[in-house]
Amino acid sequence: MSPYRAPLFSIGSLACFLCVWPAGGPFAAEVKAAPAPARTDAYGDPLPPGALLRLGAVRWRACARYLAFTPDGKTIAAERESGGQGGERVIEMSLWDVALNKETRRWLLPNRTRRHLGFAPDGSMIAGAEDRAFDLWDAPTGKELPALLAAEAGSLNCLAFSQDGKTLAAAGDSGVIYLWQVGMAKVQAVLTGHRAKVTSLDFSPDGSRLISGSLDTTAIIWDLAQWRKP
Repeated sequence: MSPYRAPLFSIGSLACFLCVWPAGGPFAAEVKAAPAPARTDAYGDPLPPGALLRLGAVRWRACARYLAFTPDGKTIAAERESGGQGGERVIEMSLWDVALNKETRRWLLPNRTRRHLGFAPDGSMIAGAEDRAFDLWDAPTGKELPALLAAEAGSLNCLAFSQDGKTLAAAGDSGVIYLWQVGMAKVQAVLTGHRAKVTSLDFSPDGSRLISGSLDTTAIIWDLAQWRKP
């Protein structure tokens, strides 16, 4: 008998063993993908799932009551309310650059209750609906423009600019729709027909028609060539 013992594995069988062992077997190191970094706002606070950015910070003690994009999507207007020294209510308008996530302008507003906010189609003017009027501001400077007054008491809560920016429509609790020519502080036309609060308004692209929706369960398309003078 030979004093030498045959090896348990030949070179060939060891090579075969290594080649047929499935990937991820006991000799493979487990590799885990690094978790994606959580999105945060400009102040380092985490964003909720699906959010791209946050204007302002959750640590502020102020609420954004109304928001509006400019038509080009580059700027957001935000009306904010907070408590001032002594507990009095402070209302401000802020403009934010969306791409930079940066506030570009802020100014104080009269302490009145507004219910809607919107930009003119060219982004040059901001309109805010309140009880019987619309406050207007020049967007680039924040300068307050002459307010547009409605003829009747009642809260105004929706507005729409025509696509050419020349006409502003507003309506609210009374069901009456008011039309102003932008740049003039006088009501130019009145549309009546709804029997309850008007909740939505929109112009056709060519500005020749206006559609209004109401809590009376109807929507009306108006021919604006048939304006009735107040």
